[in-house]
Amino acid sequence: MPEDYRFFIAYYGGLAIDDPSYYFDIFGYGPKATARYDIPMDGDQSFYEHGWLAIGMLSLKDEDQYHYGHVVHFFIDLAGDVCRGCVIAVPTWGRYESIRDARVILRDMDAHKECWRRVAESFTDWLEAAARTRGAFDYIRSKTAA
Repeated sequence: MPEDYRFFIAYYGGLAIDDPSYYFDIFGYGPKATARYDIPMDGDQSFYEHGWLAIGMLSLKDEDQYHYGHVVHFFIDLAGDVCRGCVIAVPTWGRYESIRDARVILRDMDAHKECWRRVAESFTDWLEAAARTRGAFDYIRSKTAA
């Protein structure tokens, strides 16, 4: 597990941003996290698929947003399938509706290139992008843009 992610979890345990348009969450770790996210997040049972570890999500909750009600899942590459330590985003709109469906994508990244994108080179870069965008990344349209 990358040291920057391990450090963050050890000292901060997770992070959440609740905005009227979205909810952003960096997953904690352990049995409480498992209960909260309904995703195994405790040791060997963590949502870990083919070298990818689920580290967060962005839920879109503003009805004015195109992808209202959908979620973007974030995974860190532990195996080096794309680049060891990088973070990818897997939105749930399109063919795959849930984090469980993300397993299909993570098992064969090449066959599902349209279903994911690399969003950061490391956990620290991803965390800085989350801070810079208040967790919205580029998935939230500005209310002032028209």
